[in-house]
Amino acid sequence: MATLSDVQANYGVFGDATPISLAGTNKRRIGRTQQRVSYAGANVLYRVELTATAAADVATISGTTGAVTQDNGTPDVTRWTGNTADLAAKDFEGVTILTSATLFSILIEVGAGNDKYIALASSQNFAPDIPEMQAGFTTAFLAPAGGYAGTLADLQFTWEDESASIGGVVTVTYCGKSA
Repeated sequence: MATLSDVQANYGVFGDATPISLAGTNKRRIGRTQQRVSYAGANVLYRVELTATAAADVATISGTTGAVTQDNGTPDVTRWTGNTADLAAKDFEGVTILTSATLFSILIEVGAGNDKYIALASSQNFAPDIPEMQAGFTTAFLAPAGGYAGTLADLQFTWEDESASIGGVVTVTYCGKSA
């Protein structure tokens, strides 16, 4: 099993605003510059790509185990190049993912080439439901450095009930720590 080091999440949204009034000409930085949260002790890190094979496909990723269930249809599950249709919780080496007790971060990326939306339903409030994630949509849920040790969220993805949903992709990267 691989060892992890330098596990971190980075975030920030900011811009410079220059007033147009005569009262001032100094630009102001608005927002938060790049911040880093380091996750010492992280030993669960995996990435899974889900691809719709039919309209209205539904798949759920377990926040505790990393396993995927196909709740409606048979969306493709890819954990690494060449590994498809494997619902079992495996990391990039093919080793069973440790059961997570602490969540550090979740990154969700919707494919830029998707033609229809993908809905996200979360079993926990810290990861809110998003009814229509559009193409290119990216969101991240970042816990503080100590992580979140409550009930971990299962994430359910539902592709729009349109034939143009076929081939739509969502990729999830998960970082946590076992008990």
